[in-house]
Amino acid sequence: MAVAYHSMTAEYAQAGAVADLEPFVHDAKSGLGPEELDDFYPVVFETNRYPDFGGKMLSFPFCKSVLMLYFNKEVLSKAGFDAPPATWDEFIHQCRRIKAKTGKPAYAVSVDCSTITGMIFSLGGDLCDGKRTLFDSPQAIQAFEIIETLAKEKLGYQITPGSYDDETALAQGSVAFCIRSSSGRTNVAMLMQGAQDQWGMARLPQGDPANPRTVLFGPNICIFNTTPEQQQAAWDFVKFFTSREIGVRWALGTGYLPIRKSAADDPGLKKFWDAWPYNRAAFDCLPFAKSEPNLGGWQEVRALVEKAETEVLAGLKTGRDAAIELKRKADAVLSTQ
Repeated sequence: MAVAYHSMTAEYAQAGAVADLEPFVHDAKSGLGPEELDDFYPVVFETNRYPDFGGKMLSFPFCKSVLMLYFNKEVLSKAGFDAPPATWDEFIHQCRRIKAKTGKPAYAVSVDCSTITGMIFSLGGDLCDGKRTLFDSPQAIQAFEIIETLAKEKLGYQITPGSYDDETALAQGSVAFCIRSSSGRTNVAMLMQGAQDQWGMARLPQGDPANPRTVLFGPNICIFNTTPEQQQAAWDFVKFFTSREIGVRWALGTGYLPIRKSAADDPGLKKFWDAWPYNRAAFDCLPFAKSEPNLGGWQEVRALVEKAETEVLAGLKTGRDAAIELKRKADAVLSTQ
């Protein structure tokens, strides 16, 4: 068995290496009953069925997180704001005022496909219609144009790829914002050295706050095509590890989200939520979170998205041009799958 992202599992499936988990899930003796199945959030469960492979369930939900806006309260307060932005227009407005007050960029940008995905979702857009990408949609173009505005007005700057310099900058008060997975909460808390009154995390800015959306990401568990005995042992472990009790322990210890609805009734989780106002913020995003595509070739598309974002940040392309060219290149990749 292995922990793998959707795009990786799709590649394993192309090689015929992973098992269909449907027979295990619905096995009369060792499977999951209707009540247990209903206990999983639909978004974390359904994205483990792969349309390129007949809708088979080739993985099982495991480590889940959502994209969140992290903010430094002190920097916001000095610029005259008492709350983080609810919309992308407010985000740009706050970034402009912070730069005017401090003379420094307000947002440290970590280039990542999932961040662009989250922005597109939050603006009301989508990524694919079958094998056709939607990077030329108004929402996708708007997402890249937001990046363009940040770069042109020097409201944001790109951190060293692969680093966590954005979280460090946030903790040091050098920037007001960074956008990261909710699982980064534990790292930011450590950098803040326990000063919980100085920072917070909120849902991503939205196009329409009344209809919020964000991206759900994180790896799943797949079981390889080995012997029946090994596969059964692997499934038994998956079932144990994703039980409510173990899931809550895992969430509290790692910063990932519990993936069962009933986790909200766990006394330990309730105590954790009560300890700090923002501890529950990511969990409350699960009902409107949306997963990235699990299509074959999406791993390559991710790299194209990140290249497009980097080109916009560097001033090599406009947001619109980058989005339209990205659509052409991404469609070409998916058409070969």
